[in-house]
Amino acid sequence: VLAPLPFKYIGRWKDENGVQVLLEAGGEVITVKTGDVLLGRYHVQNIQENTFNIVVEFLTMPENQKQLLQVGKAKDE
Repeated sequence: VLAPLPFKYIGRWKDENGVQVLLEAGGEVITVKTGDVLLGRYHVQNIQENTFNIVVEFLTMPENQKQLLQVGKAKDE
């Protein structure tokens, strides 16, 4: 069983490069996009959004197991 993800969702934006999110980990705010590796262990596989949710899909290394961070979008996002 994997430990819970150590990230807290702060916000997101979309530009010509796609969706990026802001996450907080250990008191630091991190800008995250698909392909990033966070804390040397969490590979960002995909960032998806729909009308109601944002889902960040991580591949946790070295276990090679998928974990999801899913949050509801605020009305003004």
